[in-house]
Amino acid sequence: MAAEGALSFSVASVVEDVLHQHGIRSRDLDLESRRAEEAAIRRYEAAGWLRKMVGVVGAKDLPAEPSEEEFRLGLRSGMILCNVLNKIQPGAVPKRARILLFLPDGAALSAYQYFENVRNFLVAVQEMGLPTFEASDLEQGGKSARVVNSVLALKSYSDWKQTGGNGVWKFGGSLKPTISGKHIVRKNSDPFTGSLSRNLSTNEKSLNSISPDLDPNNKCSSSLSMLVRAVLLDKKPDEIPTVSS
Repeated sequence: MAAEGALSFSVASVVEDVLHQHGIRSRDLDLESRRAEEAAIRRYEAAGWLRKMVGVVGAKDLPAEPSEEEFRLGLRSGMILCNVLNKIQPGAVPKRARILLFLPDGAALSAYQYFENVRNFLVAVQEMGLPTFEASDLEQGGKSARVVNSVLALKSYSDWKQTGGNGVWKFGGSLKPTISGKHIVRKNSDPFTGSLSRNLSTNEKSLNSISPDLDPNNKCSSSLSMLVRAVLLDKKPDEIPTVSS
């Protein structure tokens, strides 16, 4: 009976440990997913406002709901940014640089002209007291979140001017996105299950590499842990009990 009691306690401990580990991973994945969703909503808001300001034709390179890559490529030439800025703050972009903003359809800008447009935009918004970003943020591997933040700050400034521009405008930091009734559809709708699958695969590899000289109890515990994870694969997140810390 004592052996049975010890075994029952061991099984319960293993199950509790697995549930606790996956509870932590689930919360981490959910937080990461929420952050990605909020970033996408902010990016869509910034893109939608820019398209509204310059028109669909002027923003033909910028989709309404762009990915990070599409957002970066759409603004890389600096033309949209400078044209929007001039609508809000006439003359913000120097007259000598405006020729770069109006090219025949199909005409291509050089890398130097890209840089000049972006530089003119950044200099102007910095003088206005708006948050800026690095020109490299519009290149591959850049931080698009800083570009989004700068665009949304410019939108806030524009809204302030349209309402009369009373008082002194100040940027209050990260802007809360205007969330519409349209929700972002996550490509990985069940990250919890995905995490379980990855962990199961890892555990299988670990179990296969266990030396036969190891304590049989440890091998049994590993096997049981893997079995519990396999059972959880068929469960929805809300069907899995939580274990308090």
